[in-house]
Amino acid sequence: MKTSIILKTISKLLLPFMMLFGIYIISFGDVSPGGGFQGGAILTTAYLAFYFISEDKNIDLTKWVKFEKVLFFLLIIAGFLSVLSKGVYFTNPILNDSMISKRVFFILLNLIIAAKVCVGLICIVESFIEEEDDGF
Repeated sequence: MKTSIILKTISKLLLPFMMLFGIYIISFGDVSPGGGFQGGAILTTAYLAFYFISEDKNIDLTKWVKFEKVLFFLLIIAGFLSVLSKGVYFTNPILNDSMISKRVFFILLNLIIAAKVCVGLICIVESFIEEEDDGF
């Protein structure tokens, strides 16, 4: 199946802006509407645009699923560490004076969430594509 030249051209023009917008939403999710989930969904659409215009459509779904499990494990560890710290980022006077440390902590959490959402949605869409190729 040949990809339309219009789809290729528009996707190549929009792809950098979609990626930049997704990274912006992730980076400033702690101070504005948005965050990891929304940024991950935007990055998934950028990946799908790249997928549909690329010539090679071979994706190893098992590697994506393994990567998603690693990201989920990292997310759980980050959650446990934030609970075990008993709010160190919010009650420690040294860190309270430094908004940079809070911001870095939230950006890292948003990055983990965004990566998890992005990989999860890619796995879902790829499963649908493989199912369509196999037929009913």
